[in-house]
This record gives sequence, structure tokens and C-alpha cells, in this order.
Amino acid sequence: MTDRIGQLAFSSFRFLFCFLAVFSGVVPLWVSDGPDDDMKETEEEACGPLQIKSQTELCSADYYIKGGSEQDKEDDRKRKNIGVGENISFLLIGKPRGDIKELIWSIKGDGFQPTDNESFKGEQKIALSARKDLTKDTRVTITAKTDEGKEAKITVNIRIPKKITKEKYEGHMDLGDGFFANTADFKISKGEHGVWGFIKVTLFPTDVSFKGVKVIERDGGLMWEGKNGTPPRPQPELAAEHVTCNMAAPIQDKNNFYDMVGDNRNIEEVLETIRRSKHNPQQFWFVCNFHIHWGKGGKGSEQQDSIFLGTTNQKYSIEALDQRTTKTVVEKFGFTFKRNSNED
Repeated sequence: MTDRIGQLAFSSFRFLFCFLAVFSGVVPLWVSDGPDDDMKETEEEACGPLQIKSQTELCSADYYIKGGSEQDKEDDRKRKNIGVGENISFLLIGKPRGDIKELIWSIKGDGFQPTDNESFKGEQKIALSARKDLTKDTRVTITAKTDEGKEAKITVNIRIPKKITKEKYEGHMDLGDGFFANTADFKISKGEHGVWGFIKVTLFPTDVSFKGVKVIERDGGLMWEGKNGTPPRPQPELAAEHVTCNMAAPIQDKNNFYDMVGDNRNIEEVLETIRRSKHNPQQFWFVCNFHIHWGKGGKGSEQQDSIFLGTTNQKYSIEALDQRTTKTVVEKFGFTFKRNSNED
């Protein structure tokens, strides 16, 4: 380990991904083909009036939150409210629909990924993807026009995340797509420095799916008491660059993601740094800005951030209790995690 403690990690998405990759044996965890596109015209619909029916690729978060049945799944996928990034199919049913080869589709509203409507000509079923970069709710109307001049219309509401809720989390983590983990698996041994904690963050509304986009945490700066004072106080020796930001986190079935927070580093170096600096405890915080992200993440991908979800501070207090023991306190979203190094 180098003398520069700034290279040590301060928790967040990176450690969570690494640990979960180990436990699942598969990476990445967020790949999913989703349900099959099994929408068909029934005999009853074929004899009914001309209309368009729809089916989303994925179920809404509410379906998973409520533990829905197979029938609930079918009903849920008929919804007209969808989330940014969702895929949805449209099927013209009923009669009279004339010569299908002459069928024309049109889209009114700027809510779906750009497409050439001409490519849909003569298709009884089409599929569209809601734009991932929307910053406001958008209404889109899809029209199918037959060669006899008959029209069928359907309107879809594309929703953006409006708010987030947070809860301190312990226990089983359903990561979606059949992958699971448990917070109890993330242990720091007695005698070692640090603490780990988990926060479950949920995006609303939950009557749609936001699995088509991601959440990214951007660094808003390293802060400490007196940084901007006159004269300014020097940076705490244990404070370092926020190296775990800029990673795009997948959103799970229930429109949630898990934020792993904490600190874990070599206890001897921590104690020696505090002893040399004579600053005890050492306190500092990161300003964390959360955004919806529609790219792959990484530093320099800020142009692919869309909706700003909010700001929180990730606060640290690291104290030497004696020559062999440290106390670590980490706070984020108002939740506190603490541990002494002489604890299991």
C-alpha cells in the first residue's frame, strides 16, 4: 500500500459491483432480455372494431412491489404509462383494416427514439423505445391509417422520475434478473478498520419501469470544516479524492438501486496518519450529486446525464480511540453507520 491514502476507496457503486460480481459469478448483473413479445390478435379482437393495443417489454415496478401473479403481469404490460427508456409494441387489431401492405403508421409527439415511419409501412405490429434523455413527461399519440382511410389511435404517457425515497437497508437484496445478495455477506473482521452500510433508494413513480436508464453519482467536491475560512484550514490527511463516483448504476425491477457506503483501509496506516497529523478525529465529506444517466457512465460522460435527482453529503469521521483502535462513522442520506475496529 502506498503512502498516498488518497488512493483508498470510499465506497459507493464500485465496491458494490465488484462484490456482487463475486457472489453472483456473473458480470454484468443488469443484462436482461425481458419478457417475450407475445402480443397477438385474438379471434374475438379480429372480429371487433379497428383499434391499436399495446404491450410493454417489461412489467412496472408496482408489479414486483406487490408480488403480482401471471394474470397481473399480462394486465400490467397493457398499461399506457411507461418510463423513460421503456420498450413498447403496438398491434393493429379488428376490422376493417384493408390491405395491410398499405398500412401507414404515424407518431405525434417527441417521446420515442427517432425512427423512419416509412419503415413501418405494411407492418401490422411495430415496436418503439421511449427516449432515455427526456427531462419532462411527454405524451405521444400513435396512429395507424388503412388504405381505406380508416384510422385507429392510441396515446401513451412517457414518465420521468419525479422523486426518490431512501431507507437504511439490511438483509436480502433482490437485484433483479434472478440475482441476489445479502448485506450480511459484507463483513469487516475484528481488528480491522472501517464500516460498511447499505441504503436502498427507490425512484418514483412506480407504476412504470425505469430499468431502461441508470443512475449516476457525480462528485460535487471534497469539503471539510474551515476549508473556505480565513485563513483556510488544511485538508484532513485521511481525506482523499472521491474515486468511486461516475459509475452508472443499474436500476432494478422495483425501480430501486442499492448504494453501498463506508470506509475500509489498513488500520496501521490510519492510526499512523492520525498520530503524525495530531488531528483526531478527522472529519470531512463529499458532495454527491445524483442524476439519471442514459450512457455507460465514466468521467467525461456528463453530457449523457439528464434528470437531476438531488444532492446529499457523504460524511466521514475517523477517530483513533487508542493506539490500536479506530472508530469510523459514515453518514449519507441522513443515515449513520458506525463501527469500532475492536468489534466483530
